[in-house]
Amino acid sequence: MSNDLSFISVLLADDRPSDLEMATLVLKRISPRIQIRCFSDGNSLLEYVRNERPDPTLLILDQIMPGLSGVELAKELKSQELVHAPIYLLSGSELYLQKVLPEDLAILNGHYVKPLNFSDNLALFSRMCHEAIDQARLRAVS
Repeated sequence: MSNDLSFISVLLADDRPSDLEMATLVLKRISPRIQIRCFSDGNSLLEYVRNERPDPTLLILDQIMPGLSGVELAKELKSQELVHAPIYLLSGSELYLQKVLPEDLAILNGHYVKPLNFSDNLALFSRMCHEAIDQARLRAVS
């Protein structure tokens, strides 16, 4: 697998178009070849995964969305073994992250408050992408 991140496929779910746009810009800065699919709610992403059976490298989910929350979506995806990729949860507020139960956090690869500026987003998303590559390598050898 390449270290240049060009093979990464990311599924993003967020009900705020501006947050999806920022995430897309950041990911494309990391590598213009990253494949990104965006969803405005958890139900749409879940339906896509059930119907299309993609093999994403990384999932980035907003916590507060119409329909399924990010945690609820992650639980569905993991319990039904629909994805094996790392799942990260983002929230606009630390308060919402504090309400997530510890056992629910355990199914996630990380949970963060959404950074407010481009450079902080770039650092966070770059770390997520590199961790996803590492996990994909581990899955490939096992």
